[in-house]
Amino acid sequence: MLFFHRQLIRRVISIAPFFFIEERDEKGTARSHQEYAKPLLMLTGEEYERITFKDLMKRLDESLDRKYGRRPGAIFIKPDGSEQRLY
Repeated sequence: MLFFHRQLIRRVISIAPFFFIEERDEKGTARSHQEYAKPLLMLTGEEYERITFKDLMKRLDESLDRKYGRRPGAIFIKPDGSEQRLY
């Protein structure tokens, strides 16, 4: 097991980018086979260090809405079986 000094970890986090992807996102670009072509969200290490969980979830929700379209807040199933999407 490796233990790293807290300052070293802070330095690595501050320079490392953080990518949020979906399971089947395309990986590999002309520049690098390890790079994701269209990540849902990318944050700098500094942004990641400062963002609250609430704001992170909000930004991920916004990214998903841009990719797939706005999601309804609820879906109401009527007695006849039809659906009404509530936004």
